[in-house]
Amino acid sequence: MKPAVIDDLECPRCGGSGRIANPAATGALFRGARLAQGLSLRAVARRARFSAAYVSDLERGRRAWTLAAQLRIGRAISGMPGGSAPRETPEDR
Repeated sequence: MKPAVIDDLECPRCGGSGRIANPAATGALFRGARLAQGLSLRAVARRARFSAAYVSDLERGRRAWTLAAQLRIGRAISGMPGGSAPRETPEDR
């Protein structure tokens, strides 16, 4: 597979594979952002339309991050359109 190129520079994070080189560090960043927003894992998973088990595995570095997972979970945490689905209920906090 040819490396991802932006203005003739190879993507430093994934080397063109579309996967993040250090899934545990990426997961820790996303977990920190989720907790800073006061969101439960279940709420983020529902907003991103992933299972809670899948999001948990990503946060713990047990699965490799894809760009799609980063976008969907990042949008779910930030509340951006495209990542949020149902409104959060009190039990999600």
